[in-house]
Amino acid sequence: MPFWLALFIGNVVSVTLLNWLVPWSARRFGWWITPQGASVTRINIIGAGAVVGLYIVCLLAFALYSNWPLAR
Repeated sequence: MPFWLALFIGNVVSVTLLNWLVPWSARRFGWWITPQGASVTRINIIGAGAVVGLYIVCLLAFALYSNWPLAR
């Protein structure tokens, strides 16, 4: 596949996914985006911990994927 076509397809797929993913994640993290109550610092720490935890899961998934025979 030519590079320009792969780039175009990748852009279309990523924009389409983000169009669905951003509102979905905003609803899931609404408790963190607009915190209610007096414990805003606690909510921010929990939200940051959730993002770091999801980031670690993504890193582990990519590390496992890079060891698959088809990934090379």
